[in-house]
Amino acid sequence: MLAGAGQSGHPAAVATAACQRGETDEAFALALDALNTGITYGSERIIRQARQFRYSNAPTTAPTVTRFDDRLRTTLL
Repeated sequence: MLAGAGQSGHPAAVATAACQRGETDEAFALALDALNTGITYGSERIIRQARQFRYSNAPTTAPTVTRFDDRLRTTLL
């Protein structure tokens, strides 16, 4: 699960639930917040969890997902 801000301290669980409800933008906004926290604090654990969240969800071309993918890609450089 993603660490960082969010309901119950588990944004990945909230993001996953949002994806399951079809709320892709909300899910990836939560995941992006957690990813940014991981990058800010240099937390490989949070970044890894964000990556796992992304790969566990179906591909989509929603703008929020594209922003998440772009930000995630920067962690690989």
